[in-house]
Amino acid sequence: MLNDFKQRQEKFFKKLEKGRLLKCPFCTGPAKFYPRKIYSGQAVALIELSGYEGYVHVKKLESDVARGGDFAKMQLWDLIKQKEKSDTDTHKRTSGYWRITKKGRLFVQNKIKIPARVRLYHNKILAFSKRQVSITDVLKGSGFDYEELMSAR
Repeated sequence: MLNDFKQRQEKFFKKLEKGRLLKCPFCTGPAKFYPRKIYSGQAVALIELSGYEGYVHVKKLESDVARGGDFAKMQLWDLIKQKEKSDTDTHKRTSGYWRITKKGRLFVQNKIKIPARVRLYHNKILAFSKRQVSITDVLKGSGFDYEELMSAR
């Protein structure tokens, strides 16, 4: 039975590979792979966050990306971590506080590369691309100069 499920799942994912929006045979909801990549605005926000120690509220950051959902997507690569929200605070969905991770600092310092893309299905990570990018790769062609950004901190 498990083998049958795996075969159906693999067949379904092969159809999704073609980029089509399908109906999920398991939950009947819309099904699509969502490839995400880290882009220059996120890299700039990460550089800004690296200037702080501990958790920082996004309102303190100047980057426009910090106030949008793309900022939070950096946690897919384990570059940032969100502070847990207080159980007593029922008015907010999240705490709004973030910190850079060790991996995030290494990425900002251009010491490591990360997968260029992540593939999501129902907001769960399915796979990372084999191609790796550095922070300078991400900033290339965007009008941002890595050396200039880092020296301005």
